[in-house]
Amino acid sequence: MSERINKLPRMALTLALGIIALLLGAILIYLQIGSIRQLKAEKQQEQQALAEAQAYLELLEELRDNAPAYRKRLALYREMIPAAAGEDALLSHIYSMAGDCGLKVVEVRFSGRNAGDSYFDMPLVINMEGDYRGILQMLNKLRFGGRLFRVDHLFVAGEQDGSPSRLTINASAFFTGEEAETAPAE
Repeated sequence: MSERINKLPRMALTLALGIIALLLGAILIYLQIGSIRQLKAEKQQEQQALAEAQAYLELLEELRDNAPAYRKRLALYREMIPAAAGEDALLSHIYSMAGDCGLKVVEVRFSGRNAGDSYFDMPLVINMEGDYRGILQMLNKLRFGGRLFRVDHLFVAGEQDGSPSRLTINASAFFTGEEAETAPAE
């Protein structure tokens, strides 16, 4: 019987050690599964960051490849937006465009200036007379001409009793104001 009593604690100890080993194994497996999930989430975040970086790189490469065209556009826009307001030059430009289109300029009125981020806009009202075809040509010249204009409002009164059509354009011309900023102080 004493042998049996001695075997009982050994068996209980072996059984307890076996259960502890199984529990430790289960805990380690659980921790490993948690680590694997965390690593998968980190991998997915890294892959997403890599995809975003690759898309940004492609954008930068596209911008680099198109840089000459962008420089041409910038030079063209700089030509279309002079440094100074130059009302006299602007009036001359408007009269020249109107003459090319067969229109008669009746009146040009300038309003105050509004400051933008890197430019000033100069609102103006242009009243003209002429035929419908000339009006269309004038609008085309305003859109594609050598000076940048934004047409805010357009009113055309049709021909009546042989009188020409009347065109009223509320527009804005632009200038950078750089000339005023770089002029030496007196």
